[in-house]
Amino acid sequence: MKQSLPSVRFGEILERIERKIIVTDTATYSCVGVRWYGQGAFIRSRLAGAEIIRKHQWRIEPGDIVYNKLFAWKGAFAVADETVTGSIVSDKFPTYRADLHRVDTAWLKWFFRTPDLGRQAQNLSKGAAAISKLTLNPPDFWKLQVPLPPVAEQRRIVARLEELNAEICKAQRAKNEASEQARKAFGAILRRQYRDLLSQTNGTPLSNLVSVVGGGTPAKSNPFFWQGDIPWVSPKDMKVFRLLDAADHINESAVKSSATKLIEPDAVLVVIRGMILAHSFPVAVAKTRVAINQDMKALVPSGGLHSDYVAYMLRGVAADILDMVERSSHDTRRLATEDLLSIPIPVLRDLEEQHQVVVYLDELGAKCEELTQLQVEASAGLDALIPSVLEMSFRGGF
Repeated sequence: MKQSLPSVRFGEILERIERKIIVTDTATYSCVGVRWYGQGAFIRSRLAGAEIIRKHQWRIEPGDIVYNKLFAWKGAFAVADETVTGSIVSDKFPTYRADLHRVDTAWLKWFFRTPDLGRQAQNLSKGAAAISKLTLNPPDFWKLQVPLPPVAEQRRIVARLEELNAEICKAQRAKNEASEQARKAFGAILRRQYRDLLSQTNGTPLSNLVSVVGGGTPAKSNPFFWQGDIPWVSPKDMKVFRLLDAADHINESAVKSSATKLIEPDAVLVVIRGMILAHSFPVAVAKTRVAINQDMKALVPSGGLHSDYVAYMLRGVAADILDMVERSSHDTRRLATEDLLSIPIPVLRDLEEQHQVVVYLDELGAKCEELTQLQVEASAGLDALIPSVLEMSFRGGF
């Protein structure tokens, strides 16, 4: 079993660098930020000098070590690269150079991703973490410690980490692609089912099959309205096919006092306004009584029509609906109610036939969902792998 790596303080291997500049009003500057959890430095804004209040700034160069004093406890440390060459930082981002005879900056870059550094920074910071008054000042920065084997060993471990990270990223891409392919495959099945049924029946305009109920938002200024057990559905809740609950809830008084109405179970809910229509057309069946917001409509099927069947048919024609939205002359993305109601629905008059279609599509959807869930679980495992490997590496076990 390998022994733990010896540790040294940052003060032994880093030196402070201050390339102070005076901002002029007529020049334009790239301002740098530092992402949390060691995810690197980045250009957060490009500003005219006149927009920068503090005229004393500091220039950073590739290879600089820079951290955010206010978010050191969140792992906001980075090794600057070529993307931020010549950019500037404020006094909240102290800058350092490494003694390259003792430490490789790639080693530091990986160390900045470890939870251990964030814990050390939090213990040394002053103030309270109220996002964020918890500050790691430069005198305490020197006290941070990094495991430090010889440079050759650092480079060997870094090479292994980068090789492993490349394999994990490759696996992540494959998992994501498989999940997306499963989603697209089910979408294609729904489209084919819709078109096959439409070719076998006389398509009936949706307007002849449903009644439409709109929605609204109770007054946000009255907190009493938002203390109830009635799910108040907005587009963010429309991630499921059969909807049983929502993030927000209202009471009967809220329903009576606003434009929203109480909608009984088995209504088909659709989104008719918002940027979500740029890429998808959410459809869900309410399996409990709900209220909806103004960006949605509830379609209440007439007798003899299975609500799940109607919802599946609308999902099958989603691509055509999105085309309607794209052709709309409205400034915002909105599906006109008359366009929605003009959509032909293949009506199977026998409820049992409709039920069989629903069961068939449920089974296929469940298989696609199972595959997607497996991908999610696998991705979570991959996400947890790098932190585990990092912890082992910086303890001398890699």
